[in-house]
Amino acid sequence: MTEKQKKNIATVPQQVLKQLRLVSPNSSKNLLASLAIDLHDLFVVAERHQNQIKELLRLKLPRDKGKFEKLLGRLEVNLLFESNWHLKSLKRRLPRLWDDMSAGERTKKVRQGRH
Repeated sequence: MTEKQKKNIATVPQQVLKQLRLVSPNSSKNLLASLAIDLHDLFVVAERHQNQIKELLRLKLPRDKGKFEKLLGRLEVNLLFESNWHLKSLKRRLPRLWDDMSAGERTKKVRQGRH
């Protein structure tokens, strides 16, 4: 991965956070930051998974059985542990985001109705 690609990936959480702030300005900074981190980390897991599948396809099996076993271990950690953790976190936090967005829409409609 080039330095430019690393820098672009590193800015993803800030870009996601900016978008979340625009869509839900009433949400807490902590909620939005946590959501941005979870979404970014899932993005990174997805990229790792793609690379691991490419690596799997390059293996010369059965000769590379040891490499295959190590790859399976990494797949298990990335997909079953890390992504699962972030998905559970999103499951807890997304309803709060929806509530905040709905409250913001109700407030906006009330303000518009008074004019």
